[in-house]
Amino acid sequence: MLALIAAVSLIAAACSGSSESADEPAELTSITLGGGAYMQTAQATLALVHGLFEANGLAVDVAEFATGRDAMTALLGGQVDLAFMAEFPAVTAALQGEEFSVIAEVSRFSDYKLQTRTDAGIESLGDLPGKSVGTTVGTNVQYALETALNNAGYDSSDVEIVNLPPSGIAGALDQGDVDAGMPFDSFYIPIAEVLGDRHLEIPVEGYSIHWILAASAEMSQNTAVLEAFMRSMKEAEPFLADRETAKADIIAYSERVNPAYADVTFPKYMYELQLNQELLDILVEEGKWLIEVQGLEGESTEELFLSVLDPGPLNAVAPGSSDLAG
Repeated sequence: MLALIAAVSLIAAACSGSSESADEPAELTSITLGGGAYMQTAQATLALVHGLFEANGLAVDVAEFATGRDAMTALLGGQVDLAFMAEFPAVTAALQGEEFSVIAEVSRFSDYKLQTRTDAGIESLGDLPGKSVGTTVGTNVQYALETALNNAGYDSSDVEIVNLPPSGIAGALDQGDVDAGMPFDSFYIPIAEVLGDRHLEIPVEGYSIHWILAASAEMSQNTAVLEAFMRSMKEAEPFLADRETAKADIIAYSERVNPAYADVTFPKYMYELQLNQELLDILVEEGKWLIEVQGLEGESTEELFLSVLDPGPLNAVAPGSSDLAG
């Protein structure tokens, strides 16, 4: 009789436990993402729109930053777990010996344009020698400018480089403080609006920006979370097949995306989750440039940047997405 009572009690307890487990939602792992809801990082924005992070067990809190430098500073300081940025902050951080990892490239953009006025006497890059150019020194847009100058047979010594914050280039052009400007692409429309019928754009070729996803030193050790994050972004890629709907979703979700900017720029972005030799090569070249032009210390080598590139989480989710070992 005692044995029967005990058996019944065990069955009741088991049934009770099963009921509670079925009713309780799975606990989500909370992470903070620096600069997540952008057009440049459409896979992550669409993953947020469609609840893909939650479906993969993640509760993602997005922290906005004005620049990739700010996002990297927060990442290194432990304020965020993951962060999106252009590749340049990662180059600087690696040269300085900081601990972090790059786990994916998410997009590329190469449609850069020099901004100038119709009365500045600049119709091509060949007209730049002797002119003043406003740009944000030490960033990818200065690198894009100098790459274009080199391709045209000139270098930075042939122009006067004026260091300006991104938001200051439009005013400097308008007031005549500089003859031309090389801003981040998100400032093209504001500059055009300020200059009106005096606005002129000149194509700048030779450089593509690589938007990357970086992980903090601590998060770099959490393989399960990194794979869940990469899986969510990979699952968002099919939504990019319908660019108009994807663009509308991104604009509706993110207050930081200017609809006019998205109309012009979104079709020109190439979205693909990858981590390949091409990115490694540009990191090495930019590192050499920063050492030479900006006076950064260190040596820019493949070995240095391979130590921060981690294709493991991406390859686990999408085999063959990286040609790097790891």
